[in-house]
Amino acid sequence: MSISNPAPVKANASPGEVAQSSTGFVEHDQVITLYAVTGVFLTLAVIAVACRAAVLVLKRSRGGWDDWTTFFCLAPTAALAAVTSVQANSIYKGPKPDQTPFAWLQRILIETWVIQILTITSLYVFKLSICIRYLRIANDLYDWFWRLTMAMIALLSAHYISSFVTWGVQCVPAQRYWDPSVPGTCIKQSAWILSVNGVNLATDVMVLVLPIYPVAKLRLPPKQRLAILAIFTVGGLSTIAGCLRFYHLYRFDRMIGSLGANTLDIEIWCFIEITLGMFCACMPAFRTLYTFCRYGRQKPWSPEKTTSTQGKTSESSARNRFNFLSAKKYLRSIQASGFDVEPDIERVYQQNLDGIETTRGREASVGASLTATETGSTGNKKRRYESD
Repeated sequence: MSISNPAPVKANASPGEVAQSSTGFVEHDQVITLYAVTGVFLTLAVIAVACRAAVLVLKRSRGGWDDWTTFFCLAPTAALAAVTSVQANSIYKGPKPDQTPFAWLQRILIETWVIQILTITSLYVFKLSICIRYLRIANDLYDWFWRLTMAMIALLSAHYISSFVTWGVQCVPAQRYWDPSVPGTCIKQSAWILSVNGVNLATDVMVLVLPIYPVAKLRLPPKQRLAILAIFTVGGLSTIAGCLRFYHLYRFDRMIGSLGANTLDIEIWCFIEITLGMFCACMPAFRTLYTFCRYGRQKPWSPEKTTSTQGKTSESSARNRFNFLSAKKYLRSIQASGFDVEPDIERVYQQNLDGIETTRGREASVGASLTATETGSTGNKKRRYESD
């Protein structure tokens, strides 16, 4: 994206007069809005990533690829916040007293060139992190879901590689992007930008709807269903932000309204989309951290009570054992996905199996006692019969 159509400047204007007239690109309130949005949403992203890291520390886990890709995503996102803030300040203030308008425009174009690759990288990495988390669910649930997730990762990677290559060769040599006086060629910028962002928006929607069916099949308590609904809501808000970013890109391409204002709006909604995506990817860690802070490593567990009747106890024991064995795959999958049905599902599972085995041992003891009693009673009856 480039800046054009500045406020009218006198032919013989001094550098100071040029700077004053150039502030017509954007209003001061628009720049303050960009500063506030980048500051608030970057803080939310940092907090979310810190919570995710804290959960790994508490669990004494090295984390998976989904964790590390999320941590890596924080670097280009923070760099994007810094560059967009610097560019917004440059657009608002205009050329410095010792700077020509052409040099000022070159600097803005260089910053735009950097913003492009940071945006593409951030969008790719946070969606890759979410898809890798999907794979941890798919390993134990549905084979078709695993294949769709792998296809989604392949699509995201192919799109990122092609976008990165196109970004590098959009102007040959690259200096021609910010200096038209350099001999060379450039592709049509508007067509490339709209196509790249259109595919990004489509992949946002695909990543959001991909796990809806398998997650809907999970048998979860109402509170955990609400938690999952909150995760999808944040993901939906990120997609809506992507739609608004594309809308302002279209306005910029068609030169509708102020180009400077459209530039800031594009950067604002782009940053919101990225940070909300990171926040969504880290939300499952919040419940784990809350559970740990509230209960520590031991969470209260109330095993199902059994009756003292031998028949009912045996039936309840067999039913409980079947339920735990059949649910073990689901529980492991949910925990791996980050939804955390229990803070330590293996411990809970083993505790209940131990309880079931203890119950079965007691049943065996009771059965042996009854058998011995019946045997003794039969022997007494036999002796009385022989004596008679």
